[in-house]
Amino acid sequence: MNINKKLIFGLSLSIVLVISISLPIYFVIKSKQKMIDNPIIIWGDEDFLNYNFTGEGTKGNPYLIENFSISTINFEGIFISDTTKHFVIRNCFIRAAKTGIYIENAANNTVIISNNTCYDNGGKGIYVVYSDHSLINNNNCSYNKEEGIYLYLSNNSQIEDNICETNTLTGIVLAKCISSEVINNKCEKNKKAGIILGRSNNSSILSNILVNNEDLSDQFDWEDGLMLFYCHFTNISNNYCSNNGDDGISINDSPFTTVINNTSTDHMDRGIGSVSSNNLTLNNNTCTDNLGYGFRDWYSSNLTITNNKCSENGAGIALYGTSFSNISFNIIQENGGQGIEFVIATGFLSVNNTIYHNLIANNVNYGISILEGKSFTIYHNAFINNNLFGISQAYDASELSLWYDEILMEGNFWSDWVAGTYSIAGPSGSVDLYPLPSNPI
Repeated sequence: MNINKKLIFGLSLSIVLVISISLPIYFVIKSKQKMIDNPIIIWGDEDFLNYNFTGEGTKGNPYLIENFSISTINFEGIFISDTTKHFVIRNCFIRAAKTGIYIENAANNTVIISNNTCYDNGGKGIYVVYSDHSLINNNNCSYNKEEGIYLYLSNNSQIEDNICETNTLTGIVLAKCISSEVINNKCEKNKKAGIILGRSNNSSILSNILVNNEDLSDQFDWEDGLMLFYCHFTNISNNYCSNNGDDGISINDSPFTTVINNTSTDHMDRGIGSVSSNNLTLNNNTCTDNLGYGFRDWYSSNLTITNNKCSENGAGIALYGTSFSNISFNIIQENGGQGIEFVIATGFLSVNNTIYHNLIANNVNYGISILEGKSFTIYHNAFINNNLFGISQAYDASELSLWYDEILMEGNFWSDWVAGTYSIAGPSGSVDLYPLPSNPI
């Protein structure tokens, strides 16, 4: 008996050591975890009783599914469906053929998934479907063959303080999850995006770190820090995006989005980009060192772009067919192309945009370039040393635009102005009738 016990102990120790050596340091199986080969499968409330879990399934005393180490060839490591009982899955290590943790059709506010490691699953790390008010926090979902964390039709859920690294697809995905929150997660080195939200209105994406999400072998796919599709009234605040393949933040067909106090730097294309997203607000963001643009928009109207810093990008701000927008109190400097440019967009005309009180300095080309449109109002900006080898710091091909405020009879500050009016380059023949003698910024 003693020989058999020693043999069994030796084999178990060898298995643990092999697993520990083959995994990154944060995937080492914890000594208190119970190692099992079979998945935990629960179809309905009665099945909880098959496992002798601690707890009673109430809100105050939920079932505790904890301290398991599950490595299985089955599709799921933990599968729970059609339940009304409260449960907590915590402190587990899970690796399965398809999904680490799969939750489906759990009752409202009954699901907590916390402090688990879902590693190297054949599909998703954590997958939650039809389960409102779920809490998913402090998990490590990395090296999975699809997404790290994926929620579908699970409204009012919270995804917080998770690490999702080196997944083959995206770090975190929310699809049709209304009024949900994605807070303080780290998504790094995923081959597609860091975070994607689709059709998830009234949601918030706050204080996440989204870096190095890209697939170097695929030069034609979207690889962004954060991507938004068909989401209304989204709050994107205090996120850090750096060195993702294409864009830091990409907003698509998502009106009434608020983008505040984010940093987006070192991307192959845009720091922040938007398409067909009316009533977008950008405030107090920093977009620097992006090869394409600090911010670029296609086909949107009623934009508010204020108090942002766009510097050392390929170009500062580029707008295609953008109308009825306010661009003010921004710092736009040291970009390799134009500072602000309105570009021709087939089928769309840029009209009634107001540009005032911006610092526009040391851009290689024009400080402002308007290639099409009508009825712009541009005043109280400071143009300093833009387009140094040209005859003007701005270009205008629009109609009926004013480079001054008619009521105040005040225009812009031009560092190369000497006396009289200031001529704007371009076919419009525009003139600033009232150049300012001193910098208003």
